[in-house]
Amino acid sequence: MEKHKILFVVPLMDFSDESRTFLSLARAIDYSRYEVDVLIAKKGGALENELPEKIRIIESPGYGDFFASGYPKVMKSAMRDFGKKSPASFFRTLRGLARSKKDKNFLRFPDLRFLSGYLKYVPEFDASGYDAVFSCFGHLSDFYTAYRIRSDNKILWLRYERPVRDYDAETVRECRGRFTRIIAPSESIFKDFSSSCPELSDRLSMVSYPFDPQRVRDLALLGPEFKDGFFSGRRILSCGRLDFYKGFDQIIPAVRKLADDDYTFRWYIIGNGDEKDKLISSIMEMGVPHMIFFIDGTQNIYSYIRDCDFVVVPSRYDGVPEIIKEAKALFKPVVATDFVSAGELLGDGELGMICKNSAQDIYSSVRRLIDEYETCDRYTEKLSEKMYETSPDGDIIAEAAGLNPADA
Repeated sequence: MEKHKILFVVPLMDFSDESRTFLSLARAIDYSRYEVDVLIAKKGGALENELPEKIRIIESPGYGDFFASGYPKVMKSAMRDFGKKSPASFFRTLRGLARSKKDKNFLRFPDLRFLSGYLKYVPEFDASGYDAVFSCFGHLSDFYTAYRIRSDNKILWLRYERPVRDYDAETVRECRGRFTRIIAPSESIFKDFSSSCPELSDRLSMVSYPFDPQRVRDLALLGPEFKDGFFSGRRILSCGRLDFYKGFDQIIPAVRKLADDDYTFRWYIIGNGDEKDKLISSIMEMGVPHMIFFIDGTQNIYSYIRDCDFVVVPSRYDGVPEIIKEAKALFKPVVATDFVSAGELLGDGELGMICKNSAQDIYSSVRRLIDEYETCDRYTEKLSEKMYETSPDGDIIAEAAGLNPADA
């Protein structure tokens, strides 16, 4: 039986939600039907060794620093590579960058015209021998797949709707229009995309990411423990890529206010990213280095979820964060900001607490969970009653890519 050939475009297998979600997807694939390659921007990510052995890893030539980085490092790559290869085009696209600089967050919200201009000088990858090519990591991978991957069947598996400036909206539509199929992982994202890009609704379908709660529970029994001895206060945990979108900077003023209220707690953060140095500086400035701790170098985060009192997801923008599924699988209460799928994931507040997207509201919600043990117990009880997070039935790769599973 001939197998379908599938290619996934991946920046870096780090501790991010995107990487852990992709691991769940990779483990759910039937490798008797599919031959799977991963085109990875930069090898050496912490979770790379967790990929199934039957996946072949290909390191992409010439763009690793670009796609495995956040936008500040992207600018350095562009200055080095784009400027050398085509100075005239580079300086034309700098007009878009000058426009972006009027925004105080211009390094956090990419100027997409500039990005698409730079991509013209990134080496093309010939994927014409694959039956389907997937991009499921967000903006940078989406643009690379759209413009520099040669394939007749490109699938955009949406992560979440990041903010787009008005003058970039047409660039986003053009990028998405280069995909043959677009997959929304939740009803909320499906509706959000249908509203923002109605002209592409005929290419849109909904396929949920697979998730195995029992595997999370099994691994939670094997991982490391918090190294805080006999600490008797509350342990709070957050996890994800340390970038502006994930909102970890909102934690710090919340911690300062909780400290001023004389609460006994420790807030642990698992993750790496471009904002880490800024976060550490802010932690020092706010005088709370004894209350916020970073955990590095673990492939198994589940034991930390097991041993914390509750999980906080402070995202400014997010889609279907894996950390919420993992916390639910271990029956841990969750505080999440009101990003697009928060209500869908947390039963509109029945399975966890949803707050407004601000440091003040994160503080108020966390304070409530610290004070109200009965509220935590109620969420835990509700989660233990549900236990419904399972992988979708059927061949999700065939469904997402529009392939006939009978052909493989």
